[in-house]
Amino acid sequence: MAQLLDHTADKTLFLSRILLRTSLSKVGSPVLFLGGIAELVWPGLRVLALIATDRLEASQVALLSETTKRILLPSPFDYLNAQLLEAWHQSPRGEALNFLAARHAMALHFETPVERPVPWYLSMLLPRSKEPALRELRGVAAAVPNRPLLESVLAATP
Repeated sequence: MAQLLDHTADKTLFLSRILLRTSLSKVGSPVLFLGGIAELVWPGLRVLALIATDRLEASQVALLSETTKRILLPSPFDYLNAQLLEAWHQSPRGEALNFLAARHAMALHFETPVERPVPWYLSMLLPRSKEPALRELRGVAAAVPNRPLLESVLAATP
């Protein structure tokens, strides 16, 4: 197991939570958790991943401004996925989350990315140093309907 951990020492995983501030002018106004985003940097490989809510509850929608409703509804996931794709094309490796954090720092807020070591179990799925790296991987992003599970997974991110 230590060998796998050593294998990931020069690899990096960046994590960021995605929040929506319902009011920028009212102190103590609710903040909605929309999801999380990750960027994995590996030699010859770049992965962006999004886990986000597909819909907001009626009580949450009632808290939003009309402008925010036009942007995020009907599916916050679709809007966030479009932002992820833009970050993929507009930012260099390892900078996608910084790109999004700089771009969305007001009501829609991507928290400053936190750097984490790549978990050993994830490193088992990625190419070893002697294996040819893939130029590009494409994945399917999917919404996670189990919001408490999603929040518990991302709770470790400060």
